[in-house]
Amino acid sequence: MAARQGLLAKSFELAAEAYSDATGGNMSKDSLRRVTEGWGQGVEAKRQTEAQQVYAVEAPQAVNEVVTVHKPIQGLANISTDGGMILLREEGWKEVKMSVISEVVSKRIVPTKAEASGAGGILLKRHSYQAGLWDADEMGQHQYLEGARRQVQDCKRLSSTNDGAPWIDRITTSNFPRAVQIIDWHHAQERLWKVAKAAFGEGTLSSRQWAEQQIDR
Repeated sequence: MAARQGLLAKSFELAAEAYSDATGGNMSKDSLRRVTEGWGQGVEAKRQTEAQQVYAVEAPQAVNEVVTVHKPIQGLANISTDGGMILLREEGWKEVKMSVISEVVSKRIVPTKAEASGAGGILLKRHSYQAGLWDADEMGQHQYLEGARRQVQDCKRLSSTNDGAPWIDRITTSNFPRAVQIIDWHHAQERLWKVAKAAFGEGTLSSRQWAEQQIDR
């Protein structure tokens, strides 16, 4: 109960108050912080061990022996991986890396409001995540672990939509060789504009016309 309140509340002080209301017992904000952080450290240690064990398995068919299957995907699946900077108290700016695995389904002829806000004729749902302050190789282990849990290796078709960063291409290709990697639309347009500027000059009519022609295809 203390760890749950510590994870959900906006501060450990508010979490301590919620804990008292829920249980009738008293706990200081510092004690609740230690309980919550201790729980998180235990979860992280277990996750690191699982990722290392699964990544060390040499025979693909033996992966299921060391992984607990969770929300398997049988049809179409997509893996999206990215990195971003976050500001940590007393540590400064750090890069967090995340992989998201989703089931891919076709939209209905008459889409719901949520489906209508998506792209094209597909919808991503049943997401699961792996995120941490890892380098690329550590991220690769956790990406592979979550893929094994979701059994994406048995999917009919597997795609990977990302920004085309070399480290993402490397770990995704290594973990899931048959995944079709797709550069997301925003970064694809950005790269076309860079090519146009390099070929025809920045700010020129020719560069704008060429870029817009490629994007409209």
